[in-house]
Amino acid sequence: MPKSKTLAFLLGLVLTSFAVSSQSRQKPEINYLQFCQGCHRADGSGSRSNDVPDLRGSVGNFLYLKEGRDFLVQVAGVAQAPISDVELAELMNWTLYKFGASEMPDLFVPYDAEEVRKLRMNRPTNTSIIRNNLVQKLMKMNKEISTE
Repeated sequence: MPKSKTLAFLLGLVLTSFAVSSQSRQKPEINYLQFCQGCHRADGSGSRSNDVPDLRGSVGNFLYLKEGRDFLVQVAGVAQAPISDVELAELMNWTLYKFGASEMPDLFVPYDAEEVRKLRMNRPTNTSIIRNNLVQKLMKMNKEISTE
């Protein structure tokens, strides 16, 4: 294949893959409906009988601790969601503003794709123990956390 045709072909591939990836990127609220609502429900209330915590009025408090911020992304259902790091960062930020805006720190720094990528690579297996420890620390800071 002549050099100019090869270059045109490669450019076409790049542009096509960019167009496909940008078209397939969904809004965070749609990703919530697809990947979170099944356990946390549409209103974020969770399911006490299934050990799924209520996000409303408490999820933003996890941001007061570095390990709490990390934990929110490292939970298996979050870390393993079949979406890109960019989409997951957007989903996390949307979820926090939707269900935890009233308790978030004033200086909240939104998640970005690079932070999410790093956190997804380190998924602890003892999430219930980690969550319980975080809840205890946050309660000592007078932060309200759903224990359901």
